[in-house]
Amino acid sequence: MGRTTAAGYAECVVEGLVPLRVVIETHLQHNHFPPVGAIWVQPCLDAIRAANADDFDRAIMGAHGRTLPAFKILEGLHLESFIGLEE
Repeated sequence: MGRTTAAGYAECVVEGLVPLRVVIETHLQHNHFPPVGAIWVQPCLDAIRAANADDFDRAIMGAHGRTLPAFKILEGLHLESFIGLEE
């Protein structure tokens, strides 16, 4: 589990086997401890898009209405393996 599994999920996106949205939800609920609700999928995708634009400080609306910089979401939810991927 963990980083190796996340890297495997990312490879599935690169190969076109699974959409990024599905991979992020799976990562949050089955690869992250403690599990994180699917309500965080959209903020994660927004944070990944910000990282892809090299804008790690971009304000992202979190799942509970709190605004966070993209890097906080990326680090806190261990999304490093997904930077560079597109939806």
